[in-house]
Amino acid sequence: MTSGMKPSPTDRGALRQHLLQARIAGNVATSREDNLRKATRMAQGRPGYDFGLEPARSWTPDEVLDVMARRCGVRPDPTYLEGPDTIDVELTLAADAPIVGRTVGSVTWPTDSALVAILRAGRVITPSPDDSLEAGDELLLVATAEVEDDLDRLLTS
Repeated sequence: MTSGMKPSPTDRGALRQHLLQARIAGNVATSREDNLRKATRMAQGRPGYDFGLEPARSWTPDEVLDVMARRCGVRPDPTYLEGPDTIDVELTLAADAPIVGRTVGSVTWPTDSALVAILRAGRVITPSPDDSLEAGDELLLVATAEVEDDLDRLLTS
């Protein structure tokens, strides 16, 4: 694959390589300090860090970090405070996922879950109902433990 060439949406290996080379997954361009700062600001309810959500309860920074670890693959260790962070390339939206090509609003998300952010090409997108879901997107989801299996089925079936 030459530089600047986009991977075929059906070539998972090329997509994986592109995500790693572009630092969208793997050791990402976002530092651990920045990820922890954003998680703390979200937990504090600071404007601009709620990702369009109206949380039903308060979250601690550690709870936000836990969700980020399970859903994005960032390092779960709360004592890891600085340096590069990671995004698990295998947690990105697969090209053959059933929701690829659909809009956020057309997906029936499980009760007690919320799509918080879409990470695409190094950008954070606050999802709106009209946003499309694309192969390679990293989805930051908040959900209760009871619906995690439902979310996994939605994203992989």
